[in-house]
Amino acid sequence: MKSPTRSSRPRRNAAGAELAAALLAFAVLPLAAEETAAAPAHADTVPAHSATAAVNEVDGLFQKALAARKAGKTDEALDCLEKATELAPDRTDVLFELGTLAGELSGPRSSIPLAFKAKGSLERVLELAPTHTGAREWLIGFYSGAPWFVGGSMKKAYHHAEVLATQDAGKGFYWTHRLYLQDKRYDDAFALCDATLVQQPQNLFASYQLGVTSAESGQRLADGRTALEACLAASVPYLPGPDMLCLHLGRILEKQGDKTGAIARYEEGLKANSANKDLADRLAKLR
Repeated sequence: MKSPTRSSRPRRNAAGAELAAALLAFAVLPLAAEETAAAPAHADTVPAHSATAAVNEVDGLFQKALAARKAGKTDEALDCLEKATELAPDRTDVLFELGTLAGELSGPRSSIPLAFKAKGSLERVLELAPTHTGAREWLIGFYSGAPWFVGGSMKKAYHHAEVLATQDAGKGFYWTHRLYLQDKRYDDAFALCDATLVQQPQNLFASYQLGVTSAESGQRLADGRTALEACLAASVPYLPGPDMLCLHLGRILEKQGDKTGAIARYEEGLKANSANKDLADRLAKLR
């Protein structure tokens, strides 16, 4: 399953999709007032120390899962998270961690059960916390990347992107634009960038996405080149690195028939990041 990122492939921590730092308290629902009044004097109740012990057990499992996941012990982390959700089925922090881990593992393991676990856990997070943007971003990645037989749906992906835009304009822009490119809806992608730049002419992220759209579509090449050159000159931390900017610039130059210029950009990008395979491959084809 795909996860969110700033570049062309989503990842867990980029673009703001970070795990919430604060742990939510595990609440034990009290009996309704009328039920309490009607209950016989000898009715069983949950002692306070038992509720505290349950909270502590869930917290312990959650922290153990986080440590195991960080250490690469994914099976142990998954086991701890599943046990924690059995004890606390409405803990959004536990559900989110379980959903993202199951999602990360589902692809490499070709596991349909893990894919369903990821989707179900993240959907439950949004039922409990509709403003949880991290879970919504992950679900956009899931719905837009998963095959139909495990629940993939571009319609649902667009719906979540629309909702996300009302909660976080920047994230909504990123995911809507990403979906447009995936669907080759280039006119819509350009329109989204143009509308943003009319309101915020200095928005370099929108300029970057306009450049990417040009490189992908082969349309408005001059506009895309100008936008990416401005991004490269600005050198701001929230944009992809110079290697990626040079990659997209080179692609535009190739489409403009400027082979020499494209080679120069690819070489410039490799100086910034010699491990960029896309740059190396494109450069090799032109030489």
